[in-house]
Amino acid sequence: MGGPRYGPPHPPTLGGALGSPGRPSIAAYNGRVNGRVEAERSLDEFLTALSAERNASRHTLDAYRRDVRDFLRVLGPRRRALDAARRDDVLAWLERQRRAGRKPATIARRLAALRGLYAHLIREGAIAEDPTEHVEQPRRSRPLPRTLSREAVTDARNVWFRWAARRSPGSSAISPRHVRA
Repeated sequence: MGGPRYGPPHPPTLGGALGSPGRPSIAAYNGRVNGRVEAERSLDEFLTALSAERNASRHTLDAYRRDVRDFLRVLGPRRRALDAARRDDVLAWLERQRRAGRKPATIARRLAALRGLYAHLIREGAIAEDPTEHVEQPRRSRPLPRTLSREAVTDARNVWFRWAARRSPGSSAISPRHVRA
């Protein structure tokens, strides 16, 4: 029943996260075994929670997994674990996205995945501070509004005059002849 299971099986323990008696919470692992393993374990638990709580699709879970793993690749050379990441690590990752030519909408989705993970880690008591907290969303560029052609303006004006003439028949005060274009 249900979809594919994301993540490795968890060892049986007493008590667990999110109401699962056989699965320990992130805080129960008490970190520091191996930064990479802990990050993967935290990511797996986050994705499992996302799937259960928000009924996230497999595609969303796969995208979030890729996005967070990409962030972990930035942390690796900095020799920082997921729970020790700082705001400047997140900013460096975002800059890497920009330099790679990612569009603002893609960067925003990737940042949303990371924010979701850190929000989950805080709820679980695994970390105290969120490095994504004061990071601004990338601004999406909006195209300038298009201007109307002279013909479109004339057509709109004529429609208005026809409407006004029907509302007040016999009035010569409202006529295209009296208005300059």
